Amino acid sequence: MTWPGAGVTVREQILDNIDTVLAGIVTPTYATTVRQVRRWNENVLQNLTTFPLVVVVPFAESINQAEVSPLMVHDLEIGLVLAVRGSDWQDQLDKLAADVRVALMTDWTRGGKAENTILQSCTFYEPNKDSPVAQAQVDLRVRFRTLFSDPASAQ
Repeated sequence: MTWPGAGVTVREQILDNIDTVLAGIVTPTYATTVRQVRRWNENVLQNLTTFPLVVVVPFAESINQAEVSPLMVHDLEIGLVLAVRGSDWQDQLDKLAADVRVALMTDWTRGGKAENTILQSCTFYEPNKDSPVAQAQVDLRVRFRTLFSDPASAQ
């Protein structure tokens, strides 16, 4: 099948999988319950009242194609912004970050669409007096393959 422009790209299928996995973080299976999962669109942390939350931020995608191969190898860099609110923010954020890492690695193939998912880093940020929201950022890379002629076809 060649790309008709109407299919859902593998990139979007992978991001949808991550959204679904993160929304599935609930107690008692995990230590925390994620109340909201959102995709990045400008400053999504502004005016939010539902915590804990995770914002999925697709950063960059590098693409490599061998000259004789019809396959393209994609490395999608994703940041997950975790946010909690409360006096016990350190404990909340630590548990949420651990839950996110465990949930993501339960299926590193992102529902069979990816070759792998690599957790790269986790950085914690304290709340300040102007913003009582504590945050962490989990960075990951998802490698997947598509046909050059069909970005909706995982290979």
